[in-house]
Amino acid sequence: MAKEIKKIGDILIKRKYITKKQLEHALEEQGGRPLGQTLIDMGYVKEDEITGALEEQSILKQTLETARDAVA
Repeated sequence: MAKEIKKIGDILIKRKYITKKQLEHALEEQGGRPLGQTLIDMGYVKEDEITGALEEQSILKQTLETARDAVA
């Protein structure tokens, strides 16, 4: 089990929606916007791909919190 919550960029790379180079470029251009919106605006991903990655991130977070509660 993951010890930390995966970042959205890592999930998108794992799913092969973006490359590391695209992520780095988006992070440089991000400014104050959410990363997902920046990636969409740059044409690197579609909105449904961001939605799916955010859902995965949420599930991972819930699973980790449940495991931590079970240990405590």
